[in-house]
Amino acid sequence: MNKKTILKAAGVLVLGLLPLNINANLITGTLSMSGGYKAYDSNNQLTSDLTTADYLLFGPDTTFGIAATKVTSGTGSFSVVPRLSTVTMATPLQVNPSVAPLGAIWTVSTFSLTLSQLITSTDTSGSLILQGIGVLHDSNALSGNEDTTASWTATFNALSGQFSWNSSTGPISTSVPDGGSTLMLLGSAFGALATMVQLRRAK
Repeated sequence: MNKKTILKAAGVLVLGLLPLNINANLITGTLSMSGGYKAYDSNNQLTSDLTTADYLLFGPDTTFGIAATKVTSGTGSFSVVPRLSTVTMATPLQVNPSVAPLGAIWTVSTFSLTLSQLITSTDTSGSLILQGIGVLHDSNALSGNEDTTASWTATFNALSGQFSWNSSTGPISTSVPDGGSTLMLLGSAFGALATMVQLRRAK
C-alpha cells in the first residue's frame, strides 16, 4: 500500500465518521396562540376550579360555547403562518394526571407539534400551567425543514367564570454542541491512519 493509497483511505474514513446532520435545516422561531376552552371534572361536570379539572375541551365548539384557538404571532420559520389562523387542537386533553395526546397537540398551516412528555407545573383554582416537550414537524416538503425538538408552555385561566388560554412553542435549541464527539471521531480516524502506516512499515 503506497502513501497515496493510505491518504485516500484515511480521507474516506474521516468523512464516514463525521456526523451527517451538521447542516440540518431545523425549525426556528416561536409560535404563540390563544383561545377558549372549558374544564370538566371526573363526573363530566363543568368546573371553574382548575384543581378539580380532569380534562379540557378546546374549540371551536358552538354547542359548548368554546371559541376557536387562533395564532397571535409567529417568528422565524413560523412567520409564514398568517396571524389569526385557526389552530386545530387535540381535544379532549387529559390533565389529571397530565397525559400527552397520541397525535399532535396542535396543528396549523403546515406545522404541528407532537408531545412526548406533558406535566402540570402549576395548578391553582384559577390558573393551570402545562409544560411539554415534543417534536415540531413541517409537512411542507419544499421548506426543507427537518423535525425539531421543541418545548410547549400553556397557561389556562378560569377567573370570574371566563375560560381563556394561551401558549408558546419554540425549539429547545437550534445549535446543540456535540460535547467534543466530532474531535473524538477525528482522533479515532487519525489513530486508524497511524495504525495503517505502522502496518505498512512492518512489512
